[in-house]
Amino acid sequence: MVYIGDTLNWFCKIESITSTQIQCRTPAISSAYTPGTPVKVYVSTRLIILNSCDGACSTFTYLTASNSPNLTAISTSSGGSGTSVTLTGTSLVDSNNYAEVAFTNKATGDVIVLAATSKNSTSLTFSISSTIVTGLYTVKARNAVGESNGYDFSVSWLLGTLPSGIGSTVGALFTLTGSNYPAAIDGVAFSVSATAGNNTYAVNVVSCCSSNSISFEVPSVASGTALTIAFKGTANSPSLTFSATTSYTPTANLVSVVSDDSVAVGSQNVTVSSTNAIAATITSIRLVSIQDKSFFINVADGSWTTTGTGATAVTRFNVVINSGSYRLLINTSPYGYILLNSTVNIPFPNSFASISQSMSFNGGQFTLTASYLSPVSYITVNGFRGDIISYSPTSVTYQVPPLVTT
Repeated sequence: MVYIGDTLNWFCKIESITSTQIQCRTPAISSAYTPGTPVKVYVSTRLIILNSCDGACSTFTYLTASNSPNLTAISTSSGGSGTSVTLTGTSLVDSNNYAEVAFTNKATGDVIVLAATSKNSTSLTFSISSTIVTGLYTVKARNAVGESNGYDFSVSWLLGTLPSGIGSTVGALFTLTGSNYPAAIDGVAFSVSATAGNNTYAVNVVSCCSSNSISFEVPSVASGTALTIAFKGTANSPSLTFSATTSYTPTANLVSVVSDDSVAVGSQNVTVSSTNAIAATITSIRLVSIQDKSFFINVADGSWTTTGTGATAVTRFNVVINSGSYRLLINTSPYGYILLNSTVNIPFPNSFASISQSMSFNGGQFTLTASYLSPVSYITVNGFRGDIISYSPTSVTYQVPPLVTT
């Protein structure tokens, strides 16, 4: 570590280090020091002083305020990607006409350095890049002499736009792409919710926030409901409006794999036939477990085929299905999910193996071996439920509940 002078814990923050050179950034001047008076620079490790720079090399000197970079104004205190910001002050460039802008995130302490698009001794202009995470920052000018005082700046979260502000009553899976997204939706500093009047609805965030993008599900609501989808942030909280109506809800029927006990687990060809004239393009297909919606099966992107349009559209795809009952979620652009009244029901495999065994009065475990078993299945023993202990697609071990005699 490196520290300045004899004041305790007056550390110089190391920015880079090699076997022959250390570059560090000094703190603001301590009240124990006097501008213009040289001070020692100490280098130490494990609390043992290795060396100090004094005597012939005691060239580190805090300058007076009038000779240091100093900001007197900022053109705007908030903005997002592309916003041009001008800092006004004195001594903003050094003798080599160099200057840069430092953004320090107040929540994390992370520092982002931005290049000035124009600069002179009294003015620095720079632009907010799309990759700066939304939040509250301290912005400073700095050059070879050092840093200036700071101004507060809020980097705004720019969401992007919905493909349509009106759509399906079944809900929708939307992807927005914008700029200055947070690192993640943590449910505390950053969250997503939907409201309509006095009602609040959960919003399922499928993914966020790589490449300034978010995918989320709008919930199923009654026709005529206008949802306000709010994105809570630390610098700003943008929102979008989505109105659900039957007039923009695509509908269809399952032509195959519907409540058919003769259908086996494994690879299945599924056909879906449109039943209304709403023209929409399929963007994703998922089979979501009715028992536990956290388990779903994705149909490979673009693997389906669609013939016809509107009410004559027929879509076919192949999917490998585990045993269980599923809701078929077909998302379209720009309106959202297709309304399908049927479920996809795949019975338990006809061919399975189990080891005959005696079981403790206090319960135990039981293993079934078969193909395409469900990871959200369970067993019942005399009406009592036994959940999964361990799972693979070909073998499931269940907890056997204790014997109840009364």
